[in-house]
Amino acid sequence: MDYIGIRQGEPIVGYGDAKKLNAQNTVGRRDQTQECLPPHTGFGDPEDAAVSCKSLILTAPRKRLPLSEDGEVLRYELKFDAPERPEDNMRRFLLNYYVDDGEIMLQESTVGNTGFTGGRFLRKQRICTNPEEIADPRVKPVYLTQKDLYLGKKLQINKFKFVITQVDLHTHNYLSYKDSIAEARKMGLAPETDPVDYEKVKEALKALQQYITVRYINLTEAFRAFDEDKDNKITIGEMKKALRSSNVTSKDAEAMAVLRALDKSGNGYVSYTDWFNCLGKHDLDVNLGTEDGTGSSGSPDSRSEER
Repeated sequence: MDYIGIRQGEPIVGYGDAKKLNAQNTVGRRDQTQECLPPHTGFGDPEDAAVSCKSLILTAPRKRLPLSEDGEVLRYELKFDAPERPEDNMRRFLLNYYVDDGEIMLQESTVGNTGFTGGRFLRKQRICTNPEEIADPRVKPVYLTQKDLYLGKKLQINKFKFVITQVDLHTHNYLSYKDSIAEARKMGLAPETDPVDYEKVKEALKALQQYITVRYINLTEAFRAFDEDKDNKITIGEMKKALRSSNVTSKDAEAMAVLRALDKSGNGYVSYTDWFNCLGKHDLDVNLGTEDGTGSSGSPDSRSEER
């Protein structure tokens, strides 16, 4: 468009017309948008990296522990698989596998007259079995599980190649028992879950509250004593050990039921908030599951002892 010999630009679109044009261009764009995360750098878990991309406030990803387990620790002896240096053939490692959360910890054993003093080789963490594939954000990580640990199995942990050489007696008995129970359940000779006497669970909760009242100054001191690894949460393994040492109960099923009752937030462990809200009252405010799995909210019918 020319006007007195000067070429004019395009006409300015009004605010209302621009708003309509923008609305037309964005129709269906939100549905087509897909979440695209950068490739994992190798530091930390992929879940931690994903959290840092979704929010400016970094928070640990929520973990849901399989409370059907009993907090057992399985131990295996490892050695390097075809090491390049001859002196590495003498090095031995102890792998601890934590059944309740699927994490492992690797410690090097002390071998005399070798110069290797031993110590922690790998902190407690989960091990990804497909580190090369998770460079693609669309591929989900696959972690090492209990089924991947057996005699002769070759493992790759952070570019170190190991082979399992021995299994301790406790681990062998535990795995044999689990296999026999699984076979019995397939044949219909054993129940799917261990039976839990919820009346005894109520008694265990009352006994736990009385034990804390007599043994510790306050709930904070008791929580710190139960939390052995000082990570501000009481796991099923710590709860099981504490209930046994305090003579509250020695049954794993009842210990798991106690932890479920105290875990008000459903995180799979007892936080300090759950601990104080449940045990800091004269009437135990807990939620005991029923045999049909529906659960019953509220506090038990019987009242606990006055402090």
